[in-house]
Amino acid sequence: MSFDHEKFMKGVGLYEEANRRRDNLEFDFAFSLYERAQEFLYKRIDIPLFYDMALAADLSGDLRKASEYFNKACLSLEQMKAENPHDERIKNLQPLVDSLAHQISLRSLVENDATDYANQVEHKVWPQHKFPLTIWIADQASHQNGFDKSDSDLIYASFEKWVQRCQWFQIARANKADQEIAKINVKQAGPGDLQSGSGGQTNFLFNDLGELDRVDIRVYIPSPNLQSLILHEAGHALGIDGHSPYSDDLMWWKSPLINISNRDVETMKIIYGQ
Repeated sequence: MSFDHEKFMKGVGLYEEANRRRDNLEFDFAFSLYERAQEFLYKRIDIPLFYDMALAADLSGDLRKASEYFNKACLSLEQMKAENPHDERIKNLQPLVDSLAHQISLRSLVENDATDYANQVEHKVWPQHKFPLTIWIADQASHQNGFDKSDSDLIYASFEKWVQRCQWFQIARANKADQEIAKINVKQAGPGDLQSGSGGQTNFLFNDLGELDRVDIRVYIPSPNLQSLILHEAGHALGIDGHSPYSDDLMWWKSPLINISNRDVETMKIIYGQ
């Protein structure tokens, strides 16, 4: 079969729309678009396609279906390795498949009716004397990797959402000149800052006493789900170092959600002994 570029690009458009529908939790529509996209893509991007279909299935709560698409992604990757072991795409695709394998394995080990996932994550606790946690957000006018006002306000509002649900937290917005003394720094991600497939990253720094002393957050802009992304990274920065195995939690590894779940809150309570 000869390659038809116009047909292929139509498939790409369907694939991208399927991902948008998935992130809007329109799962039936998303799967119909994924299946239509396959007809146009000539098996050229089977691995990321099956990866995204597995995410959609897991997000919808169908672990069996997620495992099915995960296995298809694995088989496609192994076939690529066998046919061309020096294919440069393998080094980018392998981490995607490995991360999905870890998530599905984790999900299969937990109980569906659990009220928290505190045992599945590391606990990063801010000492009480560090409160209020000052949050410095890079400003576009004075920093190359800064945010415009609307994004800056959205970022701070995301931390406020956590405070509303976890009221022992105290936060304050740092002034533009207070980057060095702020406890939480948020910047746009630059080239090479993030792992492949990641939209954000949170790094923890400790003082000589072993206390959590500072957190640096990097997020990718433009992100199609900035509100979800920064709310998720805020959850990391406040104490949840790791991901929920449950797809209906904000702290699930690929969550498109924009609300903090009760299980997220219960996990944070356990971390802080509340």
